[in-house]
Amino acid sequence: MAAKEPNPPSAPAFPEWLPNPISVLGSVLARKTALAFRLSLLLTASMLLLACEEDTRIPGFPSPPLVVTEATPHGWTYETMGVPATTTVKFSPGPATPILGTGSVRFTTTATHNHSFNFSRVRNTQYAGTLLSSITELSYATFVERRDTLVDTPFFVLHADNNGDGTADDILNFTPWYQTAQFIVPAGISVPEQWVSRNNTWQTWDVLHGGFFIVTDVLSDPDNNGRLITLASYIQKYPHATIRNVGNGRGGIRVGLGGPTFANNFIGYVDNVKIGIAGQTTTYDFEN
Repeated sequence: MAAKEPNPPSAPAFPEWLPNPISVLGSVLARKTALAFRLSLLLTASMLLLACEEDTRIPGFPSPPLVVTEATPHGWTYETMGVPATTTVKFSPGPATPILGTGSVRFTTTATHNHSFNFSRVRNTQYAGTLLSSITELSYATFVERRDTLVDTPFFVLHADNNGDGTADDILNFTPWYQTAQFIVPAGISVPEQWVSRNNTWQTWDVLHGGFFIVTDVLSDPDNNGRLITLASYIQKYPHATIRNVGNGRGGIRVGLGGPTFANNFIGYVDNVKIGIAGQTTTYDFEN
């Protein structure tokens, strides 16, 4: 008869009143692991908080609109030029239902404007030195309450430094009225036809992909044989061109009305200005 194998030695028994050291060790390790995990989460949260303090915007995702008021201008100022003044600009409620919020910027010409060299504008100072080639979005919305012509609409302007000397060399003007085949075709450029004459409705204009003319004198617009160009073609010619503020720090981006092209009795509004740089768009909501 084969010898019976002895049973393996059993684990030593511990008195009930004495904690099992294996259980104690497991509990300690579990607590240390949990503590390390919590510290890791805290460190990650701290790093995210620091990143958010540096820039709360996430590339590729829209940021909340910046509300522009006299108390919180976000780089915007407004000005009226000409004596006696025949144009006005101010923050205003409405009109109708604005695209953003409850207000906008209100522009007018008086009954005595008579195509004079008087202007009203809002300007932004915060984009000085920005490469034109880094602009990825540029648009604004207008609302015309009344006008004595079919074409008067606030226009958008960039002041460009094309040689790096720190001063603005060119005034690039986007006017909605010129975004039609009548002016696009003779210029030989490929841009969308955007112009439709509408009153009492909000219209949004794609400045970035539109046609510009370079302001050299009063007869440089396409109505007076000036030719439209694209911003892309200007950048191709001047790849290092930047936005530049003008005399006394006045903003190199502006939206406004007036001058010889504008008739009397205009009332209109501007809102929802979008300026995108390197894929990150800032939307400006003007409020009274």
